[in-house]
Amino acid sequence: MFKNIFHKIGYKLIFAVGLTTLLIIGVFAYFNIKSYSSALLEEVENHANQLSETVKYSVHYDMMLNQRERIHRIINTIGEQENIREVRILNKVGEIIYSSQENDIGNMVDKNAESCYACHAADQPLEKLSITQRTRIFRLHPDSSRTLGIINPIYNEESCWGADCHAHSKDQTVLG
Repeated sequence: MFKNIFHKIGYKLIFAVGLTTLLIIGVFAYFNIKSYSSALLEEVENHANQLSETVKYSVHYDMMLNQRERIHRIINTIGEQENIREVRILNKVGEIIYSSQENDIGNMVDKNAESCYACHAADQPLEKLSITQRTRIFRLHPDSSRTLGIINPIYNEESCWGADCHAHSKDQTVLG
């Protein structure tokens, strides 16, 4: 009689401890995976920003000399890399001036599009955004893989507004 009671209590105790352990491990795994995913995404955003800064610095000198063919060649070379879908340089009004996709050149981007509304949602466009605010993850098609997009403004510098060949005013903050 006592043996039968202990068996029932033993099974109940093992079940309760096992279920509690499984629940604790599950909750810990969920938060651990969420934390690692967030850290990985932040690292990818930082690398994308570093690449976009590299693009800006690569074309800076050629922009100062207005060497359009060299700028186009640099953009095409970077855009040909396997994991880069597209590289574009836009002017202040949203016209695509340079692109690794030839048929995009001369087109206007929609300032209400997902990639633009972070800066252009207000009446006056924002000039400074954090890396997180300048990046977005989207799918080109519902069944495609995710794509990371980043916007990196080209700011007006003294070398831009002070040059004889450029028509940028000193007061214009963002060139494209």
